[in-house]
Amino acid sequence: MQLVLGIDTIGGGWNAVMTIARGLAVRGFDVTLAMLGPEPDPRQAAEIADTPNLRAISAHTVAARLADSFGDLQAAGQAVARLANVLAVDLVVLHHPALAAFGPFQAPVVVSPDGRDIIVASRTRQASGHEWRARLLRSGYQIATGVVAPSHADAGDIMDAHRLRRPPRVIRRTFTPFAADRPAVDLTSYAFAAHQAADGRENLATLNAAAALCPHPVMLAGTSAGKLADAGHLWALGALTPGQTQRWLEGAQAFVSSATGDTDGEMAWRAAEAGRPLVLADAPDYRELWGGAAAFAPAGDAVALGRTLNALMADSGQRKQLADAARAIARAWTVDKAAAAWGELLTDIVATTPRSSVA
Repeated sequence: MQLVLGIDTIGGGWNAVMTIARGLAVRGFDVTLAMLGPEPDPRQAAEIADTPNLRAISAHTVAARLADSFGDLQAAGQAVARLANVLAVDLVVLHHPALAAFGPFQAPVVVSPDGRDIIVASRTRQASGHEWRARLLRSGYQIATGVVAPSHADAGDIMDAHRLRRPPRVIRRTFTPFAADRPAVDLTSYAFAAHQAADGRENLATLNAAAALCPHPVMLAGTSAGKLADAGHLWALGALTPGQTQRWLEGAQAFVSSATGDTDGEMAWRAAEAGRPLVLADAPDYRELWGGAAAFAPAGDAVALGRTLNALMADSGQRKQLADAARAIARAWTVDKAAAAWGELLTDIVATTPRSSVA
């Protein structure tokens, strides 16, 4: 089976989409990445080159996650549609549902929203400045033959917000572990956090206020971490390579997030896989994904988050219990299982969707 898979080369989401792409390619799917954004960096190019049955073609448009206008998303969607139609693929998988609104696509389309889309779809869809994006998202969701969500909580939000006739298929996100750089971090008793996107759902003001209550350093990684931390109580690490991220995670006593939900799934999973206990906001998707393996604090409550983190940092027994549970969850949902679920879904859609019925 031939398919085109949309992917942003910048702005987040690369690792999640590449995990799906590699898993499907290993299972015999012929995968073409439609790359949105700048040319891939050397690490990304190496990942593509090292994967059999996988090739990549640049769409020469802005990354979908960073699109700030109707025109940007239109250009991206039309570029992916042209590529898919020229290649005459069997299926198209889009990482940004709004892209599906800009066909026509001659093959069935499956959309798998990233965290930012889920936010606009449910929690801030009425916010000023988001109306045009929400309209495109609704159109894309409704046009798509299939929708995949990373949790039942998010699936419910999407279905309710966009009046879908059928519930999205839930396929939990998983990732390929990073190899840690050496030597280990020469710092003890710190918590690790990550700023992944320009996204209000991450609620960094709450994290900053919580860090002020914690006697241990809270290390913040991310491209804009320095700017965010300069005037506050977070220790800025800046942008980290995969190996550096794993190195800092493996040395941390806890991973903490003030996000009001699982923004894109990656950092909580990586912390869990590395055997770090999790401190998370009490949000429906976090509860569903990490219940029994994390300490939860009410979303947006900096005092509660700080106290929860402090209590965990002081209790080695609870840290071990939560770390073991988190690692077990992360390792139970393997890349092979995720790829099998994706493969089953895509095969079924191609088998049951006449091409003449595709918009």
